[in-house]
Amino acid sequence: MTVIEKEFWSNVFSDLGFKKTEKFGVQAFEVPTYEIVYMAQVLGSRKEPDSKKGPSMIVIPGDDEEINLPQQCPWVSIKGPMDCMLNPMLSPSLDLELSNNFPNFFENDKKYLLLEYVDPESIEDEEINRSDLVDFRLGYSDKHSLDYIDEPITEYITSSYFRKEGYIVDKFSESLTLRTEGPDLFAIKYPELQNTLSRLSVTEGGFYLNELELFSILGEKLNRKPVEGGNKSAVIEAESTTSSGRFSAGRTQVKGYLEEGCYNEGYVALARESKRIGKEEKGPAEIGFDPFEDIGIFTTNCKGNICFRKSPMRYGREDKVNVLIENVERIVKLALLKNISLNKVFDIDELTDVKSFYDLYFKVDDLDLEQIVDFIKRENSP
Repeated sequence: MTVIEKEFWSNVFSDLGFKKTEKFGVQAFEVPTYEIVYMAQVLGSRKEPDSKKGPSMIVIPGDDEEINLPQQCPWVSIKGPMDCMLNPMLSPSLDLELSNNFPNFFENDKKYLLLEYVDPESIEDEEINRSDLVDFRLGYSDKHSLDYIDEPITEYITSSYFRKEGYIVDKFSESLTLRTEGPDLFAIKYPELQNTLSRLSVTEGGFYLNELELFSILGEKLNRKPVEGGNKSAVIEAESTTSSGRFSAGRTQVKGYLEEGCYNEGYVALARESKRIGKEEKGPAEIGFDPFEDIGIFTTNCKGNICFRKSPMRYGREDKVNVLIENVERIVKLALLKNISLNKVFDIDELTDVKSFYDLYFKVDDLDLEQIVDFIKRENSP
């Protein structure tokens, strides 16, 4: 990275609330382990022969071999005779993929995100767990300059911001509403469910779905942040920084999704567009930008400081938003059930007559969160 790039990303990660530090003579940030899992799901973590080309990614050297975290959020959508669903129980287990293949990965609850490359062979500290080192790499294609920020990076930054603002946020395989083509991100507020999970020490308020699936490994969270207000759903379209026209393209897509009635708010996420929301000396209209007062925007200024304008209009039909929220509750319960083996899942009294994973999706409504969390704790106790 150049000095300008380093400053940009330093400001981004500082604004996301991560602690700045130094490791092996380079700038780094202390980042929770679940953040790295989600970052890998969005960006990918495979090393490529030429790291200056292709998509952005993270690289984790590991003690014996490079750690390749699973890419893309593993939520499988299926169609049934009466309904469609996103069912986490049909996807691979993060527990098995990570803790079995990379046992040192969950040794500590935080990682060090390095803003410059450090050769693993040069690290002589025998006490360092190399699984705690994360090399943040920007990928560039031949047609893009060094200030190009691609969609996956924007998706991750936006996700982290919304999580800290108290939302359930994930890519949901880009198909929470089970369209043929879905938006990039969804952000959901469901205070009753979130505050129950927080009281049970499963989450802190906002969360990613991987935090639920890895609850038995990551352990309890005690930094509770109450989620207030009513149920809310937001749809987000992320764009790369190829041109200012990308904002208009993203807005058109967001407006189309809002017409479905499932979302209360809509956002375009696009870096380095702070002028659009009046974060400069002059307002948007004064410098030739249409302010588009009908949707919100998540962006940064040219230095990497995060800028956010809340969606100024309230959209959504109550009945459709409630169906979406109901589906999210099922997904949350099923993600939690992945903390225990399948044979134990079907030992739960309310689930003994389940004959398929399709049935399980609806039958999980008979369980409350306290039951599920208590069962997980009992099954994972020493």
